[in-house]
Amino acid sequence: MISDRGDDSPRSFFCSPAAHNEMMDVIWTSSRFNPINISVTRHSPFMKKFIYYIHRGFAFVEDWSLFVTVMVALLVAIANVALRKMTNDVNLYWSDEVVRKTIFFTTYVGCIAAIRNRSLIRIDALPQLFPFLKKPLTLFSHIGVLVFSGFMIKLGYGLTTMVYHDQYAKTASLQIPEWYFYAVLPIMGGMMFIRTLIIMAEDWLGIQLCELPTEDEVS
Repeated sequence: MISDRGDDSPRSFFCSPAAHNEMMDVIWTSSRFNPINISVTRHSPFMKKFIYYIHRGFAFVEDWSLFVTVMVALLVAIANVALRKMTNDVNLYWSDEVVRKTIFFTTYVGCIAAIRNRSLIRIDALPQLFPFLKKPLTLFSHIGVLVFSGFMIKLGYGLTTMVYHDQYAKTASLQIPEWYFYAVLPIMGGMMFIRTLIIMAEDWLGIQLCELPTEDEVS
C-alpha cells in the first residue's frame, strides 16, 4: 500500500510478503516465454564471460600475428635494401617472397580485425536517406559476411587438403610448404563466422558481449 502523510515528505511504498510473491509470479509468467529476456537476465553473466574470453583469444591471435608478420616483412625489406646499397653482390633473394606472403596473410587476418572493429566497407547512402532501412541492411550485411565465411571454410579447406597432398607445392625461394598459407583461409573463415555471430547478437540484444559482466549482472 501507499502511505501519504499529507506533507511534502516522499511517499512510501509497502508491500506484504504475499503481494511480493504474487508480483514475482506475474513477472516470471510474463517473461518465461521470452527466450531473449531469459538469456539476458539469467544466463548473460556466464555467456558474457564465455564470449569475452573467446573475444580476447581471437584478439590476441589477430593483433600479435599481424604485428609479428608485418615487423618481420619490414625488417627483411629494410635489410635487403641496405645490403643492395652498401654492397654489390650481397642481397636477400627471398625478401620479396616474404613480403608477398605477408601481404597475403595480413589481408585475410585483417578481415577478422575489421569485423571486430565494425569497419567493413559498406555503402551507407540508403540508411542516411531512409533511416528505417538501417537495421534490415545491417542484417543483410551480416548475412552476407556469414555466407562468405562459409565459402571460405569450405573452399579453403578443400584447397588446403589438395595442396597438402602435393609434395611439390612449396614456395620458390624458401621451400616452405604452401599448405601452411592456404590453411589461413579456413581458419580465417571460421573466426570471421564466429565474430559475425557475436556482432549480430550484440545488435539484437543491445548489450556488449565482448566485455566482462559487471557486479550487478553477476549478482
